[in-house]
Amino acid sequence: MKKQIVHIVNIKRNGEKTQFQIKLPLDTKKITALKITAIPQVRKYLRKVEEQLPIESEVGWLWLRIPEQRDVFYADSVKRVLPLHNLTISNHSPIDDFAKGTFWTQGTKEEFFSINVAVKTNIIEGYYIDRITTGNENYKLRIYLTLEV
Repeated sequence: MKKQIVHIVNIKRNGEKTQFQIKLPLDTKKITALKITAIPQVRKYLRKVEEQLPIESEVGWLWLRIPEQRDVFYADSVKRVLPLHNLTISNHSPIDDFAKGTFWTQGTKEEFFSINVAVKTNIIEGYYIDRITTGNENYKLRIYLTLEV
């Protein structure tokens, strides 16, 4: 049986280094997929610059490991999503509106990163370093885990 859990880490200042633990259900056999999101607020004077650049900017670095194995099973740079990612735009004058809909969506679907990590304990350790250098950002780092129980 598959189960999904979400762990949220609050980031309160620039350059913050955070160590945390994620508690898994006791009957967890393995981790099959994960997804990481972090969407910090953009200050008003940076918003115009960011909208002109169609690139993802780095938010931070994340490492996840199982304590008893002392091995990092996931390490990656966390990126801010593009400003127009999954944007819903109103469709005012549809040309061929067969379904009589009024909205359409632009963007790509976010997908989970597929992994296969056997788990014998119910704790995952995490370490996160914030890499935002402008402003005083408060945001939430969300870690979505798909588990096989």
